Amino acid sequence: MKIEDFEKKGLEMIEEESNLAVTNNMSMDAFGQRTFLKVLVRHKASITYDQFVIHLENYSDDYVGRIEYSLDGKAWYLVENVKMDEKNSENISYRDQHIDAPTNFRYKEVKIRAVSKEGNYYEYQPDKAAGAGAEVAYKVLDRKDNNNVPDKIFVRYTFSGTEKDKIKVPGTSGGSGENPDSGGSGNTESVKEVLVDGSVIAIDLDTNRDIVEQQPIRPIHIQLFDKDAELLLEIENLPKGLHFNGAEITGTPEMQESDWDPAYYGGLHKEFIIRIRAKKEGVLLVKEEKLCIRRDKNRNGIPDYEESDAKTGKEGK
Repeated sequence: MKIEDFEKKGLEMIEEESNLAVTNNMSMDAFGQRTFLKVLVRHKASITYDQFVIHLENYSDDYVGRIEYSLDGKAWYLVENVKMDEKNSENISYRDQHIDAPTNFRYKEVKIRAVSKEGNYYEYQPDKAAGAGAEVAYKVLDRKDNNNVPDKIFVRYTFSGTEKDKIKVPGTSGGSGENPDSGGSGNTESVKEVLVDGSVIAIDLDTNRDIVEQQPIRPIHIQLFDKDAELLLEIENLPKGLHFNGAEITGTPEMQESDWDPAYYGGLHKEFIIRIRAKKEGVLLVKEEKLCIRRDKNRNGIPDYEESDAKTGKEGK
């Protein structure tokens, strides 16, 4: 039932603290800066009632349904297969977005903007450069009082082809269309990547042993089984403080306060998708692996989630 139908149904809504009637299209100024109201919905004839809490926000039906990305801020490309919110299918989800960008966007700060159905644009600032397999957290610069605009958008990138292979937004200009690795010759062919499993590149990551911030890790051994391939020393999206010497990953993960996002696992964990690569006859063999860093705010060597479980009497991770 809508609030405009209350009167003809013999209902009234009363705000408990002020005893004011809450009616359709009334101004909320009478309630000051409060963010919620406790109300009684009462049937006048029977004097039966129920209690509710009303949250006060600026609502809009200008839903956000599109995401675009750009390297130079001039040429914009459409993100295909945008993930929509599970609770509101008319609006984009803030998490698990995927962008397949041109290969010359790799390791660059890629801009994104969200576009609403009324044609309003909302620009975002990335927290890092885009790297294959790396999740980039984007922060909105100005929501313009539209609560449908996610405060953050989390994007995972892959790379293929050139700008000419992507869907360009009409009316935008710019973009090189070239792969800078080609030396400007116009040859836009990119190195082909092939995802492989543990039978080609194996990593002995012990999932039963936590990797804790600011604590030295136990060496993680990596083995290449293809004798015709050569491991690359650079592992994409490896957390700061960890290093690969060609045989094993060692070091101490160094995390900043800004790395922990309460929207992801309560800010207790940070996941990295690392990419171990090997070169073989012009092809890159890629093994992707999830690396999870546990937060240890008080630096006692015990992950915060374990201390939280101990306090609440919970078991397990």
